[in-house]
Amino acid sequence: MDVLTLHEKFIRELISLYRELPAVWKVKSIEYKNKDLKRESYDILVRKCREYVHDADREFVKNKINSLRTSFRKEYKKYLKSKEDCNTETYVPRLWYYNLLLFTVQDSDDQEDDSLTMNEEPGFFDLKSEPGSPHIPLTEDNDPLSTHVAKKSFHVDITPVEDVYDAIGKNVAHKLRGMSQQQRIIAEKIIGDVMYYGQMESLTPDSHLTFQSEK
Repeated sequence: MDVLTLHEKFIRELISLYRELPAVWKVKSIEYKNKDLKRESYDILVRKCREYVHDADREFVKNKINSLRTSFRKEYKKYLKSKEDCNTETYVPRLWYYNLLLFTVQDSDDQEDDSLTMNEEPGFFDLKSEPGSPHIPLTEDNDPLSTHVAKKSFHVDITPVEDVYDAIGKNVAHKLRGMSQQQRIIAEKIIGDVMYYGQMESLTPDSHLTFQSEK
C-alpha cells in the first residue's frame, strides 16, 4: 500500500472512530458529561493512532483531530457564505473528507460565527486535569503497543502519515532516473504542465493526456 493510500485509510478510520465516541465531541450529549467515559474515549483514539504512528499520544490525537476539523470548518464556512449570497454559485467543498465530518455540525451552537475557532469551540478536546479525577496514562502494562510514550513530550514521528507529497516526489524522481535523457526531458515538461494547470485550478476528473503516434 502506497503512502498516500495509507494516509487516507488512517484518516477515514480515525474520523469513523471519533464519530462513535460522543464523549469527546458531542457537547450536548450525556456521554460528554461523563468524565471517565471521556478519558476512555481518548485512550481508544490513541490506540487507533498507534496502529499507524507507533508513538502517538493524546497530544498527537488532539492536534490531528483539531487540524482535520479546522480544515473542515473553513470549507463549511465557505459553503454557508455562498448559500447566503443569491448571486453566487453554491460553493462545493473540495476537502476529500468533508462529508465524513458533517456530523460535527449538528452539535455546534454557533455554526456561523466567524470569530469562533476550533480551539475555542466548547469542550473540544479539553485535556486539562479535573479535580478529583486524576488522569491515568497509558503504559506498557495496560497497552502493549506503548513503548516510550510516558517519556516523550509533544514530538512524534509522523513521517509515515504526513509526508505523502515527499514520498510521491521521490517515487517520480526514481522513475525519471530510469528514463533516457530525451524521455526524461519530455516527461519533466509534461509534469510541469500538469502542475501549472493544477495551480490554475483547471484540472478535472476528465483531464487526460493525448499521445500522437508517429506516422
